[in-house]
Amino acid sequence: MVEKPPLNISGWRCYDGAYSARPKLCSNREKFKIASMRGACLAVKARPRPHCGTARHNIMQGIGVDIIELNRIQNIRFLERFSQFILSENEMRQMHSASHRAQFVASRLAVKEAVIKALPGSLKYHDFEIIKKGRKPVVRFLKPITKPYKTFISLAHSSEYVVGFALVV
Repeated sequence: MVEKPPLNISGWRCYDGAYSARPKLCSNREKFKIASMRGACLAVKARPRPHCGTARHNIMQGIGVDIIELNRIQNIRFLERFSQFILSENEMRQMHSASHRAQFVASRLAVKEAVIKALPGSLKYHDFEIIKKGRKPVVRFLKPITKPYKTFISLAHSSEYVVGFALVV
């Protein structure tokens, strides 16, 4: 037997799936008795969803994604100069210690572009940096922004492409 979804009858909800056009009110006015061919169905008043208790709900503010061909970054003539436009001072130090500099720059560029696309308002590359906490990359804002957003990022790379993803809550 296939279960039917709960039926909402003007704020009252039938939970066993028996439907009737003429519900009957019980004596305590808290429950409906709904007659059906299969028997009686007990319905109780539908309660509002519980509130999370915080003023700010976790509503998604934006999604950003960016993909970069690693070949294009590897073919840049002056990678050091190019990276100064994108990376913060801390990220520049990390780039110098990285084994694959072009891949490092491409991954940071991809995820920074994704964050800029996802965050409402306008940001520049030097307004935030990507740091690692353990194995995960996280966003650290260097300049104050108007609202404290939670930003979740992910990046991945292969031998040809680098992709960055950002979710702002």
